[in-house]
Amino acid sequence: MTLKPNPMRAFLKTFLWVFILIVVFQGVVPWLQNKEVVLEDILAMALIGSSFLGASVAILFTPREITWDEETVTISALLPGSGRYTWQQLEAYSSFGRGFGTFLIKFKGQQAFQIVPAGFQADEWKSLQSVLRLRFPEKKTWLWLGPIPVNFGR
Repeated sequence: MTLKPNPMRAFLKTFLWVFILIVVFQGVVPWLQNKEVVLEDILAMALIGSSFLGASVAILFTPREITWDEETVTISALLPGSGRYTWQQLEAYSSFGRGFGTFLIKFKGQQAFQIVPAGFQADEWKSLQSVLRLRFPEKKTWLWLGPIPVNFGR
């Protein structure tokens, strides 16, 4: 199966949520505290901040393609690079990764891929998650130090 994300979807979803959060925390909260609020400043900060984070997610944390079959998985990504791996090389994957949570998947000898699933169709993303949960439940890792899985007793 092949997953091809839509980078524009990843950008727009991230942009919208970050824009709203910046406006709320920099505009609405101070306004409710009877503090002076300059709308132009808040909108400029929200526009710049959400554009930067949206572009980062779309470019750095959204792979161009994820393909897998019974024996292999191929991830085409800018960071940490593209690669083709056998499922036996799977070292760990994170238990999170819905919406805007960063999903991590690590193969032996490779830096972990950090993927924000915002650019994928929900049902397609669930299919990858399902394959991992059903075939490799023992590889699910709850604790990560950045992109490094922490496995106790494995």
